[in-house]
Amino acid sequence: SVGSAGDEYSVVYANGASVRVLDTQDAPLTPQLLSAAFTSDGAVVLLQFSSPTDKGGYSSSFVCGLLLSFEGSGSAVCEWQDASTIAIYPAGRVVLQLNSVVTLSGSNNIRALCTVSTSVCTNLDTVPAANVVVAAPATRTAPVLALVVPSVISACSPLSVDLSGSTGSGGRAWVAPVFSVTTSGGSGGSSGSIEAYLNHNFTMQSPTIVPNSLLHGVSSVVVSAKLCNFLGACGTGSASVSVVSSTNAIPVVSIAGQNVRTVSVSNSVLLTSTAYTASCNGTKSSKNLQYVWSVMSNSMVVPIKSDTADVSKFRVAPYSLQPLHTYTFSLTVSSSGSSSTTSTTTSVVVNVAQSALIAQIKGGTTQTL
Repeated sequence: SVGSAGDEYSVVYANGASVRVLDTQDAPLTPQLLSAAFTSDGAVVLLQFSSPTDKGGYSSSFVCGLLLSFEGSGSAVCEWQDASTIAIYPAGRVVLQLNSVVTLSGSNNIRALCTVSTSVCTNLDTVPAANVVVAAPATRTAPVLALVVPSVISACSPLSVDLSGSTGSGGRAWVAPVFSVTTSGGSGGSSGSIEAYLNHNFTMQSPTIVPNSLLHGVSSVVVSAKLCNFLGACGTGSASVSVVSSTNAIPVVSIAGQNVRTVSVSNSVLLTSTAYTASCNGTKSSKNLQYVWSVMSNSMVVPIKSDTADVSKFRVAPYSLQPLHTYTFSLTVSSSGSSSTTSTTTSVVVNVAQSALIAQIKGGTTQTL
């Protein structure tokens, strides 16, 4: 380190502290396969070479097995992201894990990217065979939880807990989620009983039903969950449920997916709900339910209509929402009983992002002057 601030930094050389200066007519050094690592979301593995290559003659995607060897390489898809980086996209049963070994074939036909005279470029050596171990990314993207529970249930209703809409698994099985539960009312052991039930019986594929026998005397439940992917990146979330002591059938309502979500203005929005009433004998019914959707932004009602005839869904066409605006979509479901009408309302928040900026040149990309 040099200069007046020399004691404030240090220089680290990834491949040694020597620098070789090449003449403009010297042949480039043969690239070496250096590393393999997952992307931050765990969905792709990137192979990094020490210097730019000629891509071995591949200008688009190709079957990985033509250059590489690993479990499932015959069905995985590879693509050059740039002259120094190959992206592996697992497909089918291909499941690369941390510490998996990826082998570059010795007959790969990959050479250095040559920008000097043709005579120098004719006899370049191919990249030597190499083994690299798949490493974790430098940074990991936390999963986004979609913890779905009904906002209100009756004392006769079981409690449905769903995480199936969560994203960020990296295309692999989730690590078992960990739940914590707090309750108001009920016996002192209610929260522990519900928590233990979820931690021992929860399944990711479909909603897990907590028996209403565990909710005896409870007036509210707060469910918190921690969900991790195979890279060890974790996301957390919580949701609350009110438990109403009533002999009337109270609609149990939920909207699938994340409670807060972000969409591009160029994408459609589809909200899908489930609603039913539950009797104390355990039967469920979706009859005699009335659905009313509403949309608000900046505390003002927005006159947006759903373009689907299915009242349990609300769909908005692309470009119907304003970019950089936040909308609250609320659903109220009412049940008309023999003596009274009961209703439940739930909602989700949708943040609308701008679409990508596209640059265009007037007159086209090829013009004659």
